[in-house]
Amino acid sequence: MLHRKAELYNVAEMIDLEAAGDRVLSRLPDALRRSLNPHAVKSAPRSAGCEIRFNLKGEQARVVIEHGSEKSLVEVYRGPFLSTWHPLTPGRPCEISVGREALAPQLKDLAGRADLSYDPDLVRIILPHLGWTRLLELEGDLAPPRPEQTPARRCLMYGSSITHGYHGIRPSGSYAMLTARRLGVDLINLGFGGGAWMEPQLADYIAGRTDWDFAILEMGINVIREMEAADFEARVDYFIARIAAAHPEKWLFCIDVFSFRDDFDPALAKPELFRQAVRRTVRRVNSKRVVHLDGRRLLTDFGGLTTDLVHPSPDGMAEMADRLAGAVSRRMEKPV
Repeated sequence: MLHRKAELYNVAEMIDLEAAGDRVLSRLPDALRRSLNPHAVKSAPRSAGCEIRFNLKGEQARVVIEHGSEKSLVEVYRGPFLSTWHPLTPGRPCEISVGREALAPQLKDLAGRADLSYDPDLVRIILPHLGWTRLLELEGDLAPPRPEQTPARRCLMYGSSITHGYHGIRPSGSYAMLTARRLGVDLINLGFGGGAWMEPQLADYIAGRTDWDFAILEMGINVIREMEAADFEARVDYFIARIAAAHPEKWLFCIDVFSFRDDFDPALAKPELFRQAVRRTVRRVNSKRVVHLDGRRLLTDFGGLTTDLVHPSPDGMAEMADRLAGAVSRRMEKPV
């Protein structure tokens, strides 16, 4: 959405949130958000993958945000290049001043010669992925992004807190963001901590969107304690089939459960039942563009898990991004 000649990227609406106030950036339309499970209701206003993007026409821009998480930071990029970062204190406004870059001509030249995905003239304020973000002020002589300043393709990623980016430390450090960077695409992040329940209305919403070129769906970990395998398979069946039917020309990569603590107990059968459910659903859809990916093959180094044995560490995020980007690019390059 556009706001004062800047693009609020990956933002569907600015909403009123009881715990925060007004002007909270939400990744979903509010009516849809309120219809989902309680975890997604809380997670949708957490600004994972959200950016404030603009071209600086004047000498300086001023952006003021407020954030609601104990541990977070905001990163300022010039196209693909990190410029600055700012730690955030909950409930305390953070003022970000953006001026001219001293090495702007060199950045522009390097980006062109290296065929980088973003134009260094484009300011990208990558917002914190944990907690809500309020946009309090946005001042300056600005212009919105031009199409040629961003990647030509967009990847929509749906999933759990892992896709959301928990334990990724920095906003740009999630496996979703790293995968998009490796593939040279823009990211639409619809990861919801605890909230990837594959509701049919969310499948309808994703199916109705036309602003993505391929999608990656991570399914299972958030409902492995909530549903039996048959109920999970019914959810997944509608979710995948609905999106695939609406976009038969687009690639759809379906990831089952990543390696996590239940995999280390041979007495627990549910993880394998959930993985089989995703695999069967992909077979039933019967499209060469709908692909199953085994989550265990994306995170193979168990040292890449944090101590909860669920969420990847920054090292785990990097391995997942390397393996996922490789799997996606190899498959999309094959003739269909």
